[in-house]
Amino acid sequence: MKTYLSLALLAIVLPAAETPATPEAKSPDVKATDPKVALAQQLKAAGVKSAVVENASLQKEVTLTGQVVDPWPLVSSFQEWVSAQISAETAEQELSRLKKLQANNEVSAHLFQSTEAEALKARLATSLAYQKLLLNLGPDLLQQGRLENLLKRISRGESALVRLDLPLGLTLDEHPAAKIASVFNPTQSQVGNWVSDAPAASPLTQGPALFYVVEKPQAALRPGATVQATLSTGKAASLAFAPDTALLRTNGKTFVYRETGEVSPHHVRCPLQLLQRTTLHNIDGWLVTGAISAGDKIVVQGAFTLLSWETLENEDGAEAVVETPESQKTPAAQTK
Repeated sequence: MKTYLSLALLAIVLPAAETPATPEAKSPDVKATDPKVALAQQLKAAGVKSAVVENASLQKEVTLTGQVVDPWPLVSSFQEWVSAQISAETAEQELSRLKKLQANNEVSAHLFQSTEAEALKARLATSLAYQKLLLNLGPDLLQQGRLENLLKRISRGESALVRLDLPLGLTLDEHPAAKIASVFNPTQSQVGNWVSDAPAASPLTQGPALFYVVEKPQAALRPGATVQATLSTGKAASLAFAPDTALLRTNGKTFVYRETGEVSPHHVRCPLQLLQRTTLHNIDGWLVTGAISAGDKIVVQGAFTLLSWETLENEDGAEAVVETPESQKTPAAQTK
């Protein structure tokens, strides 16, 4: 009896031992999840979002320093010039009258010579007063009563005359509008427009100087105040815009994650160089150069999450993909 029972147990155990191991049985109603779809779902759950890169204009700018001009010396010089003009006109009229009398021998030679000398002195005084203004302001402001109108507006607080000092060696082919602000409140800038080139070099920089006028100046732009100004120079260039939320910085290098693939997103680091801070569509960011261009997709939300995942993978011996402008033409370089 025992022999029969042993044979029966052996018949049951042997077939089971010959059957190979298989994965855990699954219900036929449950389908295996596609790894690509799972990755996309993980990214979505982690709040990782991407956006298409757009271009924005990069305008080269130069920052200058300067000073709000004290109008009193100009008022005094202008008054001197006007008085000299009046005196010269009066002297010329008197000389013309005496010339008529002299033709009829109705005036003495001494009186005529004295009047002629006074007229000459008046003309000389007018010329000297004009040259004084010319050396201070240049010829542009002395045309068609511009200086008189400007001084009236300054005296009423409606305008401010600002001298901007250019660095030695810098010249401007054009005279763009300037954003002018007090050095003590640089965020509150006002637009100033060019009115004249200063005839003399800047005493501070030894470079050329420019005169700008600010309309309806703030209280900070009072006479004698030191200012700083920003001028746009040259033609604007079109560069890629990267929002602040996309930028990451590790080991002294700035980069973004560039995304490729629709169903299964793949992310690579793209090193960038920050050129100029700007705003696009009310979003703060930077104009950049590097391995991204308009039309690429970059991660704009959840970039730190990707960096954390990448850091964990690197600890396990994985390699991070870094894309450079050169590697865009060849397979992506693999660097640790």
